[in-house]
Amino acid sequence: LPPCGTVAKIWHSASTPNQGQRKRHICATCDRCFTTSGHLARHSRVHTGEKNHKCPFPGCETRCSRQDNLQQHYRIHLSP
Repeated sequence: LPPCGTVAKIWHSASTPNQGQRKRHICATCDRCFTTSGHLARHSRVHTGEKNHKCPFPGCETRCSRQDNLQQHYRIHLSP
């Protein structure tokens, strides 16, 4: 892995969104680096096990750490 100072250059794609951005947000648990504090906050739930989003379908106990993952899960209840 490259050092946290910069994102490694990806030679096959000149349009990489974060190419050259500095990764200043470092996880205190595993030292992974992120370009935004939001990405770090999302990642930190991997370590805490926090799952605040509960499936609203009756009888389903599924919980997710991310709302978009819950929405994807919920679709299984809606399809025949």
